[in-house]
Amino acid sequence: MGRREKKYSGVSPGSKSTISIRFEYPTPENRQREFLQLQPTPANLERAYRHLGAIKDAIKMGTFDYAATFPKSKRALKYTNCTLVYEYLNAWLSRQKHIKSGTRVFYNRIIQGQIKGSPLEKTPLVSLTWSMVRDWALDMDVLPKTRSSRLTVLRGALDDALDDGIITINPLIGKRLKKQSVIIQSEATRVDPFSWDEQSAINKAASHQFGTMLTFSFFTGLRPEEIRGLTWDRVDFVGRTVLIDRVITDASLGKFEPPKTQHSYRTVDLVEPAFDALVSYKQYSFLAGHLIFLNPNTGQPYSTTNKIRTQWISVLKKAGVRYRVPYQTRHTYASTSLAVGEDLAYIAKQMGHSDISVTLKYYARFVKNTGVKHGSKVEEAYKNSLAV
Repeated sequence: MGRREKKYSGVSPGSKSTISIRFEYPTPENRQREFLQLQPTPANLERAYRHLGAIKDAIKMGTFDYAATFPKSKRALKYTNCTLVYEYLNAWLSRQKHIKSGTRVFYNRIIQGQIKGSPLEKTPLVSLTWSMVRDWALDMDVLPKTRSSRLTVLRGALDDALDDGIITINPLIGKRLKKQSVIIQSEATRVDPFSWDEQSAINKAASHQFGTMLTFSFFTGLRPEEIRGLTWDRVDFVGRTVLIDRVITDASLGKFEPPKTQHSYRTVDLVEPAFDALVSYKQYSFLAGHLIFLNPNTGQPYSTTNKIRTQWISVLKKAGVRYRVPYQTRHTYASTSLAVGEDLAYIAKQMGHSDISVTLKYYARFVKNTGVKHGSKVEEAYKNSLAV
C-alpha cells in the first residue's frame, strides 16, 4: 500500500515549481490566492502550511502587510496602505483641532466603546461597506437618534479619507438608517418627575447647602452643565433672572464652553422658590464672586457631574425616595409648571427648547392635566368686562 499524502487546508501544488496558498483578506468575502516559488515536495508543503498559519495570525491581529509578504504580487499595490478602520479613526480624531472638547470626548467614546472590539475594528478602510456599517449600527441597543448620531463620526472621517485619496468612495454617502420603532429610552429622556412630597423629603434629607442647590434646580429646570457653569455675575437680583450663556461639562475640565444649542442661550426667570434659594446660597460663594454652586465636601467647584450624582444618591436613599437621575429635576420643573397651567411657549423658552414641539414631545401628557375647565379663562375675562 502506498504512503497517504498529507492534506494541508489552504495549501496545494500550483505547478511543478510553485505552491498555491489561499486565504481571506481583508474581509472573509475577499478570497486571495498567491504562489510560493517552491517545489511542492512534502517538506515544502509543510513549510507553506506554517507560512499560511503565520499570515492568518497576522491578519487576525491586524498586522498583516500584503506588500511585504508578497512583494511581486499584483494585489500588493491595492493593499499596500491597508489602514484599518479603528486605527484610522484614532489618527483622524487626533487631527481635529477645532472641535469642542465635549464633541471630542463624544467621538472618542464612540471609537473606543463602539468601534473597538466590533467587527469594524480590524476592517480595512478600503473594504468598508454600507452593509457592514448598517449591521454595526443596528446592533446597538440604543435610541434611533443616538444610533444616527454615532454614524456622524464615521461620516466625517470617511469624507476626509476620500479627500486624502485613501478610499475612492465614501460608502455612507446618501445612506440613512431606516426608522425603527422606539422601545428604549435613556434615563435622561424618560420623564419621571418628583412629586411635591418627594421634593420635600429630598430637601429635608440634604444638607442646607446641597439642598438649596437642589431647590434651585427643581424650580428652574436648568441642565446639570448649566448649573455647574452659573456665576454670580450672571444673576440679575433686581429683575430676578439668570443669564445662561456658558456651561461647564465633564469634558471641558472646569473651563467654560458655549451652551448645548443656540436656543440654550437664554435668560431664565426665577420664580420665588428659585430666587429665595439663590439668596440663601450667597453665604457659601457670593464673596468669591465666581461660580455659584460648590461641592459642600470640598468648598470647591464640582470637578465632575458624577460628584453631584454621588451626593444625590446618598440624599435620595436617606429620604426614602425612589431613585431617578439628577436630570429629573429638569423634567420636574417642566412637567409641574405645565400641569398647573403655565403657558407652553413660556416654558419652552425657559427650558431652552427650539420651539414648543420639542416641549410637547416630552411633556404633552402634563399639559392636559391642568385642572382648569377649557374656556374658563375666556369666561373669566368676559365676566370681568361686565363688571367694569
